[in-house]
Amino acid sequence: MEGTLAVRLDGRPGGAMKRTVLLALPDRMRDVRATPMGEVTIVVTPEEGFARMGGRTVPLPAAQLEEARRDASTDLQVLVRYHDDPGLEAVAGGEEEVEGARCRLLSVSFRGSSATLCVAEDGHVLREARTGTDPTTGAPSSIEALYGDYREVDGRRFPFIQRIRIGGREVATFTLDAVRVNPQVDESVFRRPEE
Repeated sequence: MEGTLAVRLDGRPGGAMKRTVLLALPDRMRDVRATPMGEVTIVVTPEEGFARMGGRTVPLPAAQLEEARRDASTDLQVLVRYHDDPGLEAVAGGEEEVEGARCRLLSVSFRGSSATLCVAEDGHVLREARTGTDPTTGAPSSIEALYGDYREVDGRRFPFIQRIRIGGREVATFTLDAVRVNPQVDESVFRRPEE
């Protein structure tokens, strides 16, 4: 899956950017971010993770690489794709309300990651909650993703709005501009460039 999205970072000057994310299942990700300081590309594969900016490539720090892999394991598209994988554990329990809508709680664990999803009657995930790292402090924190504006693309439903809360404070909004399901993938985009 490949998506292009606009990102608004709440409370930060110049806090907007465009991103193009390529998720090649089961375990590769490429994230190209157009920032005010130039383009940044982050690549995560089973073998390594690296970032490229200004013609320079550096390895991702171990903690950042681990967090990226953990985040990918509970990505909604990954969970849908691997719903029948014996390593995916899901336990339903309880109900909750998210922004006025009733939903059922579903605790999921996959590849060492866990999250609690709040699933509405129509099957849309309204919220994902997990414990992660606050990128501004490096401290453990609660992280929530609130999903909305679901639209159908190639027979699949995607949330076109995602709002992120860290420690209860809304920090970012992602607005999906375009989605391509099963795009042709050039494997070279996942290789570290020669310097």
